[in-house]
Amino acid sequence: MRARAPSPTQIPAGNDVSAAPTRGSQRASQSASHGPSWPGSNPTNGRRSSPGPQPTPTGSDRRHLLDVPPEAFEAELQPLLSELSERPFRTRQLRDWIYRRLAVSFDEMTDLPERLRAALAERYVLTSLTEVDRALSSDTTEKFIWRLGDGREVESVSIPTAAKLTYCISSQVGCPLACSFCATGKLGYTRQLTAGEIVDQVRTLLRLTHGVRRAHSSPATLPDRTPTSREPNLVFMGMGEPLLNLRNLLPALAALNSELGLQFGARRITVSTAGVAPHIADLAAFNPQIKLAISLHAPTDALRDELVPLNRRYPLARLMEACREFARVTRKRITFEYIHLPDVNDLPEHPRELRDLLGSLPAKINLIPYNPVPGVAYRAPTLAESEAYVARLRRTVPCSVTLRRPRGSDIGGACGQLELERRHAKLPEPLLALGGS
Repeated sequence: MRARAPSPTQIPAGNDVSAAPTRGSQRASQSASHGPSWPGSNPTNGRRSSPGPQPTPTGSDRRHLLDVPPEAFEAELQPLLSELSERPFRTRQLRDWIYRRLAVSFDEMTDLPERLRAALAERYVLTSLTEVDRALSSDTTEKFIWRLGDGREVESVSIPTAAKLTYCISSQVGCPLACSFCATGKLGYTRQLTAGEIVDQVRTLLRLTHGVRRAHSSPATLPDRTPTSREPNLVFMGMGEPLLNLRNLLPALAALNSELGLQFGARRITVSTAGVAPHIADLAAFNPQIKLAISLHAPTDALRDELVPLNRRYPLARLMEACREFARVTRKRITFEYIHLPDVNDLPEHPRELRDLLGSLPAKINLIPYNPVPGVAYRAPTLAESEAYVARLRRTVPCSVTLRRPRGSDIGGACGQLELERRHAKLPEPLLALGGS
């Protein structure tokens, strides 16, 4: 049955309880803060205090090797290598197969002894993602739906342009924030994605859409595939709120950035948040080179409370304070994403209010035309409407304003749309008429 979008004042059901209070403590927390609580929302004021990353569900008692940090492979595999009388350099070979050659099966690792491959396959899995759907847009945007080891499903998107390639990565199964315009919010929230599942998305996209990413210091370890000159950018703008999953996000970012891992430059990684203000400091403290994007969408608390219920917990004044501190620590410009909802957040007073809100903050604004979601009342703007609003913003706000062209609109390009359509397709007609169950 299709999950209902959660009330913004409830903790969505799920199997991650690392930071979600019990019902009694939730009520106390809400009373004290006059706002809702979500899983993973306990502030740490820039200090990591959450438990370690969760294990990836694999459907068996085998461990997902991507749950092991690249730097910890030696410690993880030393007992097995000793048992088989194998030398330590096998660890380096295995790590190269995973992070350079992007292997998804131990059988691919032909320079490892057959006995070692068999022993590894008994204890570990290399991927927990199964592709269950794929949609290719006329603009070459490609959306994937993956089934996870426990049967849940998430989306990733590959967005190629003439100048760059971008992977849009999910951080949760569903989303607890229930933004009024968002397809993912209508899916409800199920659980956090693990660090292994986050890295798995990137590795699988590289294998499916990109091939070999870069030359390696040891050319003999490279497969016979033609490298491409386009290095992907990573944006955590898929399903879920990344900063409500720091427990798994930060280890995933470490593996993506590590010289022993996938070697993504931190400057090529952007984490987008709907405004989990306390955890913005955690991101800056973790790696000040990682970029920050804010899903803003409104210049006032009154309007943002309607569009982004998280704003009731962390209103704009607190969010802007966190953004100013992020800019001070990282010396980086912050991107503010602004979904264009005609006659909702493009009123005559809104450019001036946006100017006053941002002040002297180093910022840029991306205006994103709304991608319609079935069952949601907002309409998509015309190109003329969006161009006119961009012109008004440029005359008013003292920062760069860019109109983002819609991508993948013919394949349900907005986050969660393809999965939402799949779930609707599985519902009988009476439930569809009632909006699901």
